[in-house]
Amino acid sequence: MACRDELLILCSWIFVGPKSREICCQVLEDIMERGYHLLVDNRGHRYVYEKLKHRGLVRRRRLVHIEEKKTRWALVAHKENIYSLIRTLQKIADHPTPWYYS
Repeated sequence: MACRDELLILCSWIFVGPKSREICCQVLEDIMERGYHLLVDNRGHRYVYEKLKHRGLVRRRRLVHIEEKKTRWALVAHKENIYSLIRTLQKIADHPTPWYYS
């Protein structure tokens, strides 16, 4: 059974600039501070993963597939719009409802 506050993030996006990367890390850190458990898949952006790991926010790293649906939340983030991604992460943190974004 998945933890109530387990958040699955399929980090298969690419950030072009350091500012975008840092903003995303800050948002993810805020989400983790609310008690969420972050899973980052093996295709994730290395910079984001390493930064979150350094801050003690990533507890495990594994390859996951959205079809598994082992957690209540799943996020598929795309490279087109970093601010859309940030808004989505904030919605996940603020609204504890099972839903999927792609």
